[in-house]
Amino acid sequence: MDDIHITVILDDDGVGYSGLKKGVSNTLKSISRDKSKFTNKLPTLEEYGDSFTLNHPRGRGVIEVQLLTVPESLETQVARRCIEVKCPNNTKMSKNESHYALDFLAREYYDGNKEKLIRKTSALLKDEVWVTDIIERATS
Repeated sequence: MDDIHITVILDDDGVGYSGLKKGVSNTLKSISRDKSKFTNKLPTLEEYGDSFTLNHPRGRGVIEVQLLTVPESLETQVARRCIEVKCPNNTKMSKNESHYALDFLAREYYDGNKEKLIRKTSALLKDEVWVTDIIERATS
């Protein structure tokens, strides 16, 4: 079995990195202890910085899971950047909840198409540190 590398990207939603990391760790621990998935010997779970490694009990490969986060949420990042570009003087809009702002911006500038709004605006986020980190780790 070849090694499997998985990158998990989560909105931090104000929980913070350590809370999200604990959630991923708990899920992997649960999987590693599930006797219905593994016979006889259970895999071991190791943690290194922002990565987890689930080692197969017979040494036939591992699953590596790496956690990356989006500050606040992708919706918030997209709404904030779109407002900066499309309507920078609209202070009322910048204070709205991100899902409301996305709905409004999609109706106003993208014929109601939120997917188009997100795709177009995501290009404007390419130089954000969290985006470059995700791209760098996903392509390495």
